[in-house]
Amino acid sequence: MAQALRKPKTRAQSAAEINAAHTECIERVFKLGRTLIAAKRALPHGTFEKMIERDLPFTRSTAQLLMKIARDPKLQKAARVRLLPAALGTLDELARLPKSQFKQAVASGAIDTATTRAEAKIIRLKVSRHEPPPTPTRTATVKARHYTQPIVVPYYVDADER
Repeated sequence: MAQALRKPKTRAQSAAEINAAHTECIERVFKLGRTLIAAKRALPHGTFEKMIERDLPFTRSTAQLLMKIARDPKLQKAARVRLLPAALGTLDELARLPKSQFKQAVASGAIDTATTRAEAKIIRLKVSRHEPPPTPTRTATVKARHYTQPIVVPYYVDADER
């Protein structure tokens, strides 16, 4: 009965709740990576891999990826200012960027919370070719003109009509 009396959330309230959950998700990725790093240091040689195989809900490659993300200082800094997407694959692509190009891509708006893995890969490939980072396609303004194009339909002659 108490639920029936609640007012529905406003758009701003919903957005604030979702943004908070997103931030928490990023913080959890870094915490998970730091916890894995600490466990690897503390456990005897060979025990860490056995723990991953037998006791954890993810693979060794995922554990390595989480530790890589947690070790990356540029990602840690961007996480503090809430600029990162939550997807591990996207974070992996961003971790591969040199620090200066990462900063340039953040400044240009190419990296933000909505950056996809495909976009991060494009940024990384452009860096390897010494090109400036792309502007995000999802926010591009496009001016289009509408033209009328006649449709050409091929004319076929039946062999019997000749």
